[in-house]
Amino acid sequence: MFLSFFRSVGIITSGILCLIVIILCFCLFKAIVLRNKTIRILPKNDINKEIRFSYGQKLLELVKIITESNDTEESYHEFREKLKEYYPLIHKNFRKERIDGNAVFTYDKKIEAAPNILYATHIDSKKNLEDPYITYKHLYGSGTYDAKSLLFVIFEAVENILREDGELKNNLTIVMTRDDEDSKQGEDKIINKFLKEGRFYDLIIEEGSGIMDPISSGLRSHYAFIGIGVTGEVTFRFKTSKAGKGMARLQNFASEINNTQLFKSKIDKQTRTTIRAIAKDMTFANRFIYSNSLVFRSLIKRFIDNDQVELSRVLKTQIKQKEISENEKDYYIDMTFELANHDTVADVLCALDKLMIKYSIDYDMLSSKEGTRITGIKDNAYKTVSRIVEETYKDVYIAPCIITSISENRDYDKISDNVIRFSPLYYSHNAKINRKTINEYVSLNSLGKGVIFFEKLTREYIKR
Repeated sequence: MFLSFFRSVGIITSGILCLIVIILCFCLFKAIVLRNKTIRILPKNDINKEIRFSYGQKLLELVKIITESNDTEESYHEFREKLKEYYPLIHKNFRKERIDGNAVFTYDKKIEAAPNILYATHIDSKKNLEDPYITYKHLYGSGTYDAKSLLFVIFEAVENILREDGELKNNLTIVMTRDDEDSKQGEDKIINKFLKEGRFYDLIIEEGSGIMDPISSGLRSHYAFIGIGVTGEVTFRFKTSKAGKGMARLQNFASEINNTQLFKSKIDKQTRTTIRAIAKDMTFANRFIYSNSLVFRSLIKRFIDNDQVELSRVLKTQIKQKEISENEKDYYIDMTFELANHDTVADVLCALDKLMIKYSIDYDMLSSKEGTRITGIKDNAYKTVSRIVEETYKDVYIAPCIITSISENRDYDKISDNVIRFSPLYYSHNAKINRKTINEYVSLNSLGKGVIFFEKLTREYIKR
């Protein structure tokens, strides 16, 4: 009897060990086979120097015109007049609409059966502490990082096509808003207008993700991360009475939120796709783990928290706190929760419920935005954009990604099933660090690449 029992245990143990060996062999096989065969690093100056410098000088004149979100109409009028001077063919072939200081350019020739596409950008800038200036490699000045540079390469590309081809082969709309990082009122009004008019688009390109430096992404190669969706966010105002040591209670509440693991990391289907893509560029040891996310899920979540900051924000809800303030009755603090893909507003409140009871905290919801529809990576829109990125930048690898950011617009998916949040402008690690300082800049070579990207995309996106 005992021999039979031990024999059964031995068979079961042997079976388990065999299964473990098979799984490890499969993981090992994937790590060996699924890898990038070469390291891809972007050349810094592969655009003709005369072309890139001419782009820089042209953009410099636009950057010199300060266009703050709350600026006077006079500065925006000056900016629009400069656009008329630079881009006469766009102004001749596009119908222009003004919506509260924002502008919508629509191609005047409606082409039946051709796709409707939209490029969206904004042109706000900050007051310059120093005058903008240009070197042979970079253009420095407010608005060069994410605003006027993107608008410039879009307009430059479309003007080139009209000059060389005489026409477009799709129904293009260009949206130019004066929104800043914290406000999307211009885009909201434009989108509502499009909804009333029944204007829907086969593809929308707006700002979002971009090309990442290896030094900032933790990889060996440059990667183009193409944004296919944005997670939700919610902002609460937590408040408590000044009576009964209200300040101390609110401070302890905020501190405990910071120091407690309230939200769990989770690798869902969308993030697993991104992880598989970046795993190919890692060293063998990391590739062995990252390319087998179902087996090493816990390890990957821990590694991502430490090394992949952008990706970790999608896996786990992030919290941004403001300073404690007060009014006549209460002390209060505003907190924004950038939701992970798997969390909802209700999940946030459930996670905080015990703490709010513990410290006698009440709350108001100041704003709430749902996550967007996810653009399918097998759809024509994503496939075309990723192909154009690869043709333009040859020396990058490509990965789809979900974006989490309080400044991203989430309403474009009301008018399109295919919203790609991607800027073809490459910014170095230092440029990303300096974007909030007086040293904001864009590389001239990147401007050339951006023009090529939008020329190719506009010419080739001609089928629904």
